[in-house]
Amino acid sequence: MDIKLSGQLCLALLLSFLEQMLVSATQEDTVFYETFDVEPGGEVKTFTAHVDGLKCEFSYACQGGTLEEWAMSINHEKDGHYTCVVERPEGHPHSYIFFEEFQLKVSGGAIREAFIYSSGDPPKPLGNDEYEIHKHHIENTDNFKHGLNGIHAVISRKKHREL
Repeated sequence: MDIKLSGQLCLALLLSFLEQMLVSATQEDTVFYETFDVEPGGEVKTFTAHVDGLKCEFSYACQGGTLEEWAMSINHEKDGHYTCVVERPEGHPHSYIFFEEFQLKVSGGAIREAFIYSSGDPPKPLGNDEYEIHKHHIENTDNFKHGLNGIHAVISRKKHREL
């Protein structure tokens, strides 16, 4: 009875350990996180972060209401790429700001793919005709419907060869 219980306990511990390894293998390391205020007024404003030779720069112009708290994070993923994320912080409601324009620029890497979300409850992906993804920036098009709740850009970095 004690041997069987010990075997079951070992199996449970092993399964718990493997589950933790799987969870940590799929998570990223946040190397930068900072909140900033998105301020209406129609002027182009910019928030920038620099990490390990990577620069993410979010520029926007907007109208409506008062300022909103937003956040930028740069994450180093387990597979070696980075993500630059600009969004409303967790626990905050969707954005009510009327964005006239937005752009996310990246230097020190190239944008591999991006996910852009509109404001709304719940946020939904922007229509493909509302934005353009280029090698080093993402920007709205003339079809942009002025709702923005987040941008997630996946960034590839060149690997340096040692001589």
